[in-house]
Amino acid sequence: MRRERLSFTILSMWCESTYPLPMSRKVCEENVLGEFRELEIWIERDGLLSWTVKIQRVI
Repeated sequence: MRRERLSFTILSMWCESTYPLPMSRKVCEENVLGEFRELEIWIERDGLLSWTVKIQRVI
């Protein structure tokens, strides 16, 4: 399993679910209501199209 460290701004903790990588960013930024929070997240590849977004901590 490959693990990549990324940082980007999303709207809430809702992105802990599993989505294809491009969809995760789009769903977080455009479809979730709430305040912007900058989070450090890990994206774990568990299949060809399946990525798990895990929020580690608020930066």
